[in-house]
Amino acid sequence: MSKHSLPFYHDDDLETLSDLRRRIAIAERHHEVAQEAESQANLRIGDDLPTTATSAAVEEARDAYKAFVDEAAERAEVWTVQTIGHRDFRNLLRDHPPRKVKGDDGKEVMEEEDTAWGVNVETLPYALLLFSDPEDPEVRTVVAPEFESEAALRRRLNRMSEGEFASLWVLAFEANRGVIADPKRGTFYLAAKSSDAT
Repeated sequence: MSKHSLPFYHDDDLETLSDLRRRIAIAERHHEVAQEAESQANLRIGDDLPTTATSAAVEEARDAYKAFVDEAAERAEVWTVQTIGHRDFRNLLRDHPPRKVKGDDGKEVMEEEDTAWGVNVETLPYALLLFSDPEDPEVRTVVAPEFESEAALRRRLNRMSEGEFASLWVLAFEANRGVIADPKRGTFYLAAKSSDAT
């Protein structure tokens, strides 16, 4: 079973990351202005290039962001989900079909919110994240962090922000829908030969 992890950063860290991203954007904009000025200037050999300082500022801002991401990741709450197997996943999909509503013409149509996923997005996310095989407790969607009971996991899921919850269930959904990608089967596999002569 494949496992996939997702870090949830603390609010203070998210605020700092947002501020650092803003600093990168400002530095990049100043660099673009300097590039424009440099392209229009009549520079001579030995003149200082306007972009030298702005390029360094962009790199400095990016380095500060990367360093803080690493630091914040150590404090983040990391959730790990794993695939549950195709049979159990298909059963969940069958048990949570898309909702039907009356369309403008009076005909029954799929609920708009469910259309992109092909499932009931009100009920499937919880069912998927709370899934645990009663015959094999190792087969469950959420493998980390560990919870003492399903009720404890449910309480924690209920306390998540909408964005955190959506990110987690979509990760679990996509992991279970995914196919094993063999890089050797790809078009661009570098070791592939077109003929014995090459």
